[in-house]
Amino acid sequence: LTVADNAAEVTTMTKEYDIVDSSVATEPTFAVTADDVTVEFGAESFEIKAVVTNTSDMDATNVEVKLLKGLEEAGYVRIAKLAAGKEHTVTFDIDEIGEAGTTATYYVQVANQAQAEVTVTFAEEAVEDVIDLAVTSISGTLSLDVETNYVTVFVENQGNVDVTNARVALTAGNEALGEGTVSAKAGATGFCSIAVPATALTAGEFTVVATVTVDGDANEENNSLEKTYTIAAPTPELSFTVAEVVTTVGAESFPVEVTVTNSEKADAENVVVTIYDANSAELASATIDHLAAGTSETVTINVDKKYETAGTFRSELQVLVSGVSGVKWVGVTVNNITDGIAILKAQYGE
Repeated sequence: LTVADNAAEVTTMTKEYDIVDSSVATEPTFAVTADDVTVEFGAESFEIKAVVTNTSDMDATNVEVKLLKGLEEAGYVRIAKLAAGKEHTVTFDIDEIGEAGTTATYYVQVANQAQAEVTVTFAEEAVEDVIDLAVTSISGTLSLDVETNYVTVFVENQGNVDVTNARVALTAGNEALGEGTVSAKAGATGFCSIAVPATALTAGEFTVVATVTVDGDANEENNSLEKTYTIAAPTPELSFTVAEVVTTVGAESFPVEVTVTNSEKADAENVVVTIYDANSAELASATIDHLAAGTSETVTINVDKKYETAGTFRSELQVLVSGVSGVKWVGVTVNNITDGIAILKAQYGE
């Protein structure tokens, strides 16, 4: 700048500057995507693939792509050249296998500006479907004294598949006794009750076999279980009646007729008929050695008891028959001697 006394002569020096538009990128920009990964059980390594895209309008060189696990670098790839608008797939090979049933998080980072998260799942061991039913116990009683018995069969599902309506059969030798169905979730126990008629049973040792059947059972050796019962002979069903008891005044004794009837269920042995007075003192007894099923037998028992007056004495005697619950109370009719003679004449004639 030069200045004169009366006139100014100005010399201006101008410097040119470049104006930069901040909206225009000066470096390439990137995007990255990566899918989550599932590692099969037993694998010794796995891959993580990422797609890197040059989102700018300028080519890029020596693009750094890192794989991070937390803050640690788990892999590194350099893309020598990636043209504008183009994409490139990079692959990371990883030998570190996590525990089955767990997950790990990785990050794919491009040029310190774009990042994608990857979840790696380490699969558990594949479990094959297994059907395995086992009969574990048999409960219930068997008796010839009831028309229908019930046997409960317990079945454990030792497989890993729920089972419904598996068939359970109960047999004795080659004879079918009954059947039912059972359902059980994997690892649980189910049961069913099977009706067994008494007509299918015999007294003595009696062995039953419970067998469960289901399609695809992997272990048939545990499908059956046997149990041996000792079945008592059936108990006879007895009943009895007592004929009208009549005696005369002064008689030293009088007869009591008792008729014992056996149902058709079983023979009866040593059936004892006992007569007691009103105070439960035993007066007399008799024994029927054998009473076949479906038959009756009458025994006459003389009772040593004397009445001094005539009349009807109610609830005078008690009659008890072994094998029959409870007693029967019986009255005694006492007649005068003349009345007794008249009764005999009426029965047998002059």
